[in-house]
Amino acid sequence: MVEMDKANAIEVHGLSKCYTRVGASESGTHELWALRDVSFSVKRGDSVGIFGHNGSGKSTLLKVLAGVTKPTHGTVAIRGRVASILDIGSGFHPELSGRDNIYLNSNVLGFSKRETSKLEQEIIEFSGISEFIDEPVKNYSSGMFLRLAFSILAHLDFDVYLFDEVFSVGDAQFEAKVNKTLRELIESDRTVILVSHQMSALVKQNTYLHLRSGVVQSFGKNQETLVDYLTESVVGTDDHIKVATANTEAKEFDTAKAAPEVRLSEIKLHQPDGNGDFFRTDREFVLDVFYEKLDPQCTLDVFVSITDLQDNVVLFTSPLVSAPPNEWSDAGAYQVQCTFPSSFFNARVMVLNISFIKNAKDRLNAGAESDASDLNSLETCLTVHRALFFKPTYRSDQVSLDLSKFEINSGLVPAFKWKQMKH
Repeated sequence: MVEMDKANAIEVHGLSKCYTRVGASESGTHELWALRDVSFSVKRGDSVGIFGHNGSGKSTLLKVLAGVTKPTHGTVAIRGRVASILDIGSGFHPELSGRDNIYLNSNVLGFSKRETSKLEQEIIEFSGISEFIDEPVKNYSSGMFLRLAFSILAHLDFDVYLFDEVFSVGDAQFEAKVNKTLRELIESDRTVILVSHQMSALVKQNTYLHLRSGVVQSFGKNQETLVDYLTESVVGTDDHIKVATANTEAKEFDTAKAAPEVRLSEIKLHQPDGNGDFFRTDREFVLDVFYEKLDPQCTLDVFVSITDLQDNVVLFTSPLVSAPPNEWSDAGAYQVQCTFPSSFFNARVMVLNISFIKNAKDRLNAGAESDASDLNSLETCLTVHRALFFKPTYRSDQVSLDLSKFEINSGLVPAFKWKQMKH
């Protein structure tokens, strides 16, 4: 056996796993290859996010790494103590209480009763199920199983952690605890392998492994592999989604109901300093929104948000942010125009969403005299989710640096240049 590189925590070479099903074909057996010739190595202290469609081999890979499943071919070498959460409830004795299972799990993982006793109360408090800790775990929900299992691993000292969908159950408070613990594990130079369908969890890792039908598609620190997968998953599987890469317009909109105050006529997104060939990141974008105001008894304001494919808001803007609100009350045709500056967007698929807010100025001008309930009562007349999908190509005449390769998360409310016109 080849000796492990001292810098590595995990080394996988030529790993394949085949499951045989009896009676599934004329020959009496059917072979299903869950993994095919998988090879990679993970440095100590690295965190790896494994992603891919259902059936791609993610969970099988974790089971092989954890030693739960034996490979058909290939080798796996891991340096140090390994902790894993693979199946909800695995490793628990159903007839024993949660407290007894803390000691049972810890013992199986190689920790003495004395070591576990020192951490018992911390584990129980972290899990948030103290009132049920002396109940048999056969009565636990899947969420309670996960809380207790994760709490045990979070308080015992391991070198490598393997997690499969630890965010799948549990409330927001527990999810925050999981996120905090994972961050602390990574910062403490532990090695973390995470399988998840939750992209917000995967992007926090520093290395990415993409599996498809048991075969490694990519492995490395380039976050673009994750972005490309997300784009393929959302856009590539929906024939109704068209991603604009050049000047575009939309005249048909999917709305839940018609609004008596406004009718959206057309949206245009274009780059005036280009020749219409393709969107470039180093050029200005101009958004034109054409609509008909149907109710002369109210004012209307346009609110625009740009989100990513997971509906995380990248930015929000409105004429109210940068220009005096319109005073038009007449019914008729109107146009608002927003100019996005050059070198502002990145080379990612972005989603444009538009809302019309009724009498927004009256609420917002109330200022300190208005309480939170007043501000929350802003009335949305019409909302068009995912009105446009667009993706520029990265271009720059000065530097060749694509910021999409960095993990930059920001909530922006920029005061773009807006124009408001009545036709």
